[in-house]
Amino acid sequence: MDEMYPLYVYEENDSVIGYIHLSGYRPGRRAMKYIAEVSYYIHEDHHRKGIGSKMMTFIINEAKSLVIETFLLFYFHGIQEV
Repeated sequence: MDEMYPLYVYEENDSVIGYIHLSGYRPGRRAMKYIAEVSYYIHEDHHRKGIGSKMMTFIINEAKSLVIETFLLFYFHGIQEV
């Protein structure tokens, strides 16, 4: 994992139930240097508990120390195979 883009886990009762991390958006392009893509996962048994909001608040605050100015987040829900 790239030091500039760490991965964080969300734990509850000593179990990992989710994660969130940043990754570079179009790495190598100087114009995109301060943009990061956000990815996260929360186990389905823990949806609708506010965990996603907590993780986003955390990563936004953490990004200030990483010099990230803009986030991209692509949201997919209920993707089914075709």
